[in-house]
Order: sequence, then structure tokens, then C-alpha cells
Amino acid sequence: MSVQAYVWAMGQNAGGPLEKLVLLTLADWAAMDGVWQFNDEKLTAFCECSSANLESAIHTLQLRGLLVAVGGALQIAYSEGGEPRRGTTGGIRKWSISKARRFAIYSRDGHCCIYCGSEENLSIDHIVPRSKGGTDDEQNLATACRSCNSSKRDRDLIDWRGA
Repeated sequence: MSVQAYVWAMGQNAGGPLEKLVLLTLADWAAMDGVWQFNDEKLTAFCECSSANLESAIHTLQLRGLLVAVGGALQIAYSEGGEPRRGTTGGIRKWSISKARRFAIYSRDGHCCIYCGSEENLSIDHIVPRSKGGTDDEQNLATACRSCNSSKRDRDLIDWRGA
């Protein structure tokens, strides 16, 4: 990977020291297209951590939008030229749901939050979070106010309501 990708990784808020080490290592090991074929054993040995700690670090990096899964491979969110990869903005995931699709979901849900009924500061929520295997299918998308959506975070409804 280029020096720019390494500098990009240095500037990211990756979480703790292990997450930063993993991100820097992946930026260093990635091919020019930014794809790194996941090799658990090699990375755990290099980072001197357990598989469970590595899995947790990678999960954190994915939640922060710094790594994305593409066709069975992990991809750092950096692209040559310093622009974030499609699907990310400044290290935060920005999934593309078109305005027309967003409006259709708002209309279906009566232009109000399905959780609390608010009609202000609406956003789209993944009912089953992407981090837990949720998709962008319309059955998994719902209208939510920003307050409910941000408090739900990456939890499913049972975990969120039980909290």
C-alpha cells in the first residue's frame, strides 16, 4: 500500500491500541486496490494477540467504517488519492440509500419513527443491524428518528428494548 494509505490509517480514530495496530498492519499489507485477504493466524501472530481479541478489534474497525467486507475479503476504507472508498465518508459508514428509496420507506412508515412516533429528524434504521448480518432490503429498513436510531446503535430490537 502507499505511504498515503499508511498516513491515512495513522490519522484514524480506530479505538484502542490493538485496533490501531490492526488497521496500520492491514494498510501496510493491503494490495494496491486496498483488499487484504483475511489470514487470522498471520495477523494474530504479528499483533501478538488472541484470535478473540483480533476478532473484537476487526469488529470495532468495521463498526467505525474503517474496514468493510467485500466478497469475503476485508478492505480498508482508504483509496488512492485520499478519497474515502465508496461506502465511507471520513471513516464513518455512509451506505447509499437513494433519496427515492428513502422517501418510499418514509411513506410506507407514515413519515414518523416506528419506535416512538416522532415526525422530526427522521433517518433510516436497519432493523437487524448490518454488523449482525442485516441487509439493505426494504423489509429490514425502517423510519426512525435520530434519537431512537442512535440509541439503538448496532443492537437488534430485542437487545435494544431489553436495555
